[in-house]
Amino acid sequence: MGFSVLVTGANRGIGLGLVRELASRSDVTKVFAGVRNPVSFPSTNEAPNKEKIQVVQLEISDQKSVDAAEHTVQQALGGSNGDGLDMLINCAGIISGPSFTRVEECDPEEFIKTLNVNVVGTHRVTVAFLPLLRRGPTKKVVNISSTLGSISELGRRYPTCHLIHYNSSKAALNSITRSYAIDFEDEGFIFFPICPGYVKTDMSPNGFLTVEESASNIANLAMKATKKYNGVFYDSVTSKIINW
Repeated sequence: MGFSVLVTGANRGIGLGLVRELASRSDVTKVFAGVRNPVSFPSTNEAPNKEKIQVVQLEISDQKSVDAAEHTVQQALGGSNGDGLDMLINCAGIISGPSFTRVEECDPEEFIKTLNVNVVGTHRVTVAFLPLLRRGPTKKVVNISSTLGSISELGRRYPTCHLIHYNSSKAALNSITRSYAIDFEDEGFIFFPICPGYVKTDMSPNGFLTVEESASNIANLAMKATKKYNGVFYDSVTSKIINW
């Protein structure tokens, strides 16, 4: 069938940008846009190669929704004896709670909410799609992370840590990505986190990169990734390794 990709969090922002970017590439034949609400998904009428895009209802915090999405993607790829999924890009994520707080002011409920989506939700999707990914020749899983999740940079590159919920969730996401990379290396999988840069989206309105620029950077890095990328944290802007 060619090269197929599932992008979660595709309703808007970087996720939507990735769907459009990947669909425009000649080396990609199918893009599944995982969205919470298909009705609110922007029209693809103006998207390059719109026929490549299939919208799939996917709420990553809901196991039934994730299972239903996996079934939909499997059927689109030919059913139980069909093709595998080549790449999963886990882009869905949230920043919950106040943006600027000291660590002792961190609301436990907002903390739990953020971890449930950014870490547990990503894990839930990855587990569900492992069988389809195993059937694909490339077996790539890209998790959209952030340098704010780099523990070694906290207090150095970033002198303050005001996004406690978000930072911690991305550090945890990096950790679980590394664990996947170790556990599935023998099967030929490539798991790695990518920092998209400071992108101007609803989550970060002051960002200096456009969604289109970031999506292009991420797609280029993800598509060219080889086994040496497995378990390594990359900056999509510079293509350099980020310290954990």
